[in-house]
Amino acid sequence: MLMRWDPWADLMMMRRMVDRLLEPWVWTEPVEGPDVSLTRTEDGLVVRAALPGVRPEDVEVQIRGDRLTLRAEVREERTVDRFGWILREQRAGIWERTFRLPFRVDARRAEAELSGGVLTVHLPKAEGLMARLKRRVKRLLNALPPSRRTVRVRTRPATSN
Repeated sequence: MLMRWDPWADLMMMRRMVDRLLEPWVWTEPVEGPDVSLTRTEDGLVVRAALPGVRPEDVEVQIRGDRLTLRAEVREERTVDRFGWILREQRAGIWERTFRLPFRVDARRAEAELSGGVLTVHLPKAEGLMARLKRRVKRLLNALPPSRRTVRVRTRPATSN
């Protein structure tokens, strides 16, 4: 019985062998960006994101349909110690993350607050979901664009305990 030679099979076998050899030294990089939690409440959702060192004017919260986008810019400090850095784990740049919401929210009643380095976004459930769905179908038939809403971030000074 003749068997056809497949050069790719040999290469894949070598790759698996190298992967097994290097496996003890493989590590995963941590996810870039702040810790985020989404919590379902009785009247909607609460989203919390750790944003230490971020100014309120550098935070943007957008709600588009069933998507929530959090965007923050961390600015680099311009002051440098004359002896140089020993360790620096703070990164400068733009962080953006989009979440698919489990249900429709009322963007007009959404509130966002940055306090003590934590961004808290309250997203109330949309009222009359069935009526809204019927209206949405009519809007789609009329080919109207979906509404877009940006929530401004309010600030409150951190309280010391």
